[in-house]
Order: sequence, then structure tokens, then C-alpha cells
Amino acid sequence: MDNPKILVVEDEVLIARELETNLMSLGYTIVGIAGNGAEAIAKAAELQPNLILMDIMLPGEIDGIEAVERIHQTAPIPAIYISAYDDETILERAKATHPLAYLIKPFNERVLRTTIEIALALHTAESEIGKAIEIAQRQTKAESQPKQQQLNPLFQNYLGMVVHEIGNSISVIQVSAELLNEFEAPPLVKQRAIERIQNAALRMNWLREDLLVLVQTGTNQYQLQLTEIELLSTAQQLIEIVTVQQRQDRLRLLSQQETLVAFMDERLLNYLLKNLLLNALKYSPEDTSILLLLDRQADRVEIEVRDRGIGIPADYYPNIFQPFHRGSNVADIPGTGLGLAIVKRCVDLLRGDITFDSEVGKGTTFRVTLPVTRPSSEQKISVDTGVR
Repeated sequence: MDNPKILVVEDEVLIARELETNLMSLGYTIVGIAGNGAEAIAKAAELQPNLILMDIMLPGEIDGIEAVERIHQTAPIPAIYISAYDDETILERAKATHPLAYLIKPFNERVLRTTIEIALALHTAESEIGKAIEIAQRQTKAESQPKQQQLNPLFQNYLGMVVHEIGNSISVIQVSAELLNEFEAPPLVKQRAIERIQNAALRMNWLREDLLVLVQTGTNQYQLQLTEIELLSTAQQLIEIVTVQQRQDRLRLLSQQETLVAFMDERLLNYLLKNLLLNALKYSPEDTSILLLLDRQADRVEIEVRDRGIGIPADYYPNIFQPFHRGSNVADIPGTGLGLAIVKRCVDLLRGDITFDSEVGKGTTFRVTLPVTRPSSEQKISVDTGVR
């Protein structure tokens, strides 16, 4: 979110001004400062900020928690509570309003910024989930009653996974933020806490991205954006991004070509490659390499992703590209069962084919073939995307 707008609610003028200065130096826009609950409610309605930093202990009849309750009656503006008190009763009241975070004074600039960024990312993810539910409801209304009965559990299953994943990330963020807030903590402890927060934010962002792919390509009418791209440089850039994000230098790009130019939807291609590579990293030992092979034969691009991981059980083959399904041998490896479903959807939209070979305990190879030339027919295509 570019330059988020924040409403500060704090009755101590000096503290409010200090918060305003710190937040502005971090790149946020302060749309207003309120000194009590009634003023906070009025300014939230008028200014429509992206986030409210709400002090709990405010003068007057309306404290910060009640102010948030009233604000949420008309607008779902996310809130972060700030308080000098770590009281169980207050915490229980605060939890009932579903805040995105709870900061205990005093806190430093790094904790403040990290908390705000995570809160905004989480709110965005929740908003996208709401959009997905709305789209799913609209689409299922157009289907027959038997179809509705099949689809509703599917989305309920998915939303359950989303809640679980976000819940795990929130727990990591909360514990790590508490460590950062401990000024006596050793530098190494603080650094690990920062890394855990970054990883939790990354998982939530990828979850949000997966949701967006499902929603935006789930209408059976997706407008391809075909452009001329150089696949080798595109793949190498993606590998570098995933390597940094995953902190695993195990991805290797191989090709017999010096350049490999094709007309493709670059966004879909990136989703396809990213999910194949992330799956390979997730399900293979950390001392093994993942190979991404790119080649061209006539009018088609051939893509292979090879790993030496846990492999895919044969009884899972029929469901391998179905959303929310996972193999019986994944044990406690986290995941939502969406990666290969998104891969298949992207392959279908790109008018390609996908096959795989796998052996349990020895590894898996996925093979994708995609056309490389601009189609002469209209680019707006219809495919069966599996989830509507």
C-alpha cells in the first residue's frame, strides 16, 4: 500500500506529536490526531484512514476499545492498540474487537514500523478473502442446486486453511514483536525475531497472491496479456527473488539456448514457475538442488522442474491438480494444497500441457509445454478452470 493514511488517537499531546513525527519519518501520512474516543469516532468517519493507532486509556466516557467498536459499526478500518498497561481484562476486551496488533509502551521505531506493515498486509489479505467469498457466492447462485452443494464445502475448506495460515503467522509476529520490544534482548535474538516476522509476512503475502490468482482467473473468461518476453532472463530473475525470500540457494537454471523469446502472459508464466519451484523447495531435502530446464522445440517452449524430494504417492495422482488436496506423505510440512492447482490453471490459460513423473522417496519431475507464438484468434479465451 502506497503511503498509508493513519489516524493517531492519543490524549497525551506530546506523545501524539512524537508518534506523528516518527510515523511521518517512516513514510506514512498522518491524516489527523484525536484526543478522546468521541473525537476518534468522528475523525475516522470523516477522514477514512487506512489504519488507526488507538490508545486504550482515553479521557471521557468512551475508551479506545469502545471507540473501535463504534467505528467498526460503519467502517471496517483496522486498528492497532497502544497501551502502557498489560492487563488481562483489558486484553480480553481488546481481543473482542479483533485488532491487528497490540503494542505495549514504550516501543521503538522498528517495532512500530514492523507492526504497522504486518497489520496492513493482514488487513489486505482479509479484504481479499472477503472478495473471494463474495465472488464465490455470486457464482454459485448461478449454478444448479447440486452444484452449489459441491462448491460451498470447497470454499469453506479453503477459507479454513486461510484462517489457519494467517493464525500461524499472527502468532509468529506477536511473539517476535515481543522479543523486539525487549530492549535487553541480545542482537542475535532480535535479528532472528526480525527474520521470523519477515517470513510470516511473506507467507501471508503469498497466500494473498494465491487467492488473487484463484479469484481473477476463476471466471472462465481471462484476458491474456501477451507480450514478447525473454524467458531465460525472466526465469533467472524469478530464481533470484525466490532464493532471497526462501534463504535457500538451491535453484539452478539450465538451457541449451542462449536466448529464448516467446509471446506469453508474463504474469501467468511467473505464477506457474514460482509455484513449481516453491513446491520443489518445500518437499525436497535442503542439501539437494532443484533444476529448472528451459528449451524450445519448433513453436513450443519446454519447461522442466526436477527435484529429489519426497515424491508423490500413486493414489494422489487423480487429485494432484485439484485445489486443497495434498499427498498422504507430506507429514507436518505446511501448505494449503493450492500450488499445483494454480500451476494447472496457468498452463490451461496459456494453452499448454503439463505432465509429471514421480517416485516416492526419490523425487519428481514436472514437464510443461507452452506455445511461443502470438495466436491468430482473439486473445480472450475460455477454459475450464476447475473452481468457479
